[in-house]
Amino acid sequence: MKRLYLLLALVIVGVGVFWFWICQTDFIMEVSILDVGQGDSILVRSPEKIMLIDGGPNARAVSELGRVLPAGTKKLDWVVITHPHLDHFGGLFWVADRYEIGELWVFTVSGSPQYERFLSLAREKKIPVRMPAAPEQIDLGGGVRVEVLYPFQAGNPFTNNDSVVLKASYGEIEFLLTGDIEAPRELELVNKKVDLEAEFLKLAHHGSKTSSVIPFLEAVDPLYTFISAGENNRFDHPSRKTLYFLGKLGIPFYRTDIDGRTTVRLEF
Repeated sequence: MKRLYLLLALVIVGVGVFWFWICQTDFIMEVSILDVGQGDSILVRSPEKIMLIDGGPNARAVSELGRVLPAGTKKLDWVVITHPHLDHFGGLFWVADRYEIGELWVFTVSGSPQYERFLSLAREKKIPVRMPAAPEQIDLGGGVRVEVLYPFQAGNPFTNNDSVVLKASYGEIEFLLTGDIEAPRELELVNKKVDLEAEFLKLAHHGSKTSSVIPFLEAVDPLYTFISAGENNRFDHPSRKTLYFLGKLGIPFYRTDIDGRTTVRLEF
């Protein structure tokens, strides 16, 4: 498997926590797959900046943030809505009430009444709103970057398959975050030769059978994958098909419905 030098630095501390020690002091980058039930919420932070990608379906995101962020944190520098489905943005009503939001990233300005109500709330709070597209990227400080891989142009529709795809990275250590894209989009990204390779992959669409096809998994070639799904959810996520593919390729996975929140932390 690629980049085996990483395995030499792997220490597992408790359930669902990874530490990559590069030297020995402060952290460089931290990515948390939050346990928000049947939904998605991912926190990316450097010592300088914080980005929240989706907010899950309800107030549970605020509780999770309170457990992960340092005491006294009052601001999230960026909040991203990968697509306007309630299981990805519903919890942001509570997040916006608890934290100042520096900038909101959206990829469509239309959707359900609840989504449009959240955009109205953002306007009321005077939160700057942007609609980025590939290959835009931002600097979280200290060499941590987040790059937009998809959409290729701003103003996407609002289906699962139109979710934003992001890559968070520090040097050659990369996290691929895929929203709810499905097999057609995965194959498009593979065929367009987008740089998908990453050590860590958040599986698309909660591990649904509609996503995570073998050519996509092979293109990413992850060391570890993460599945965000609710316990005993009615959609049967993650699907047996997806778990079979992961097993066939020998890719380890962690599930929020079983393992809870998972944090990957890079340290000096």
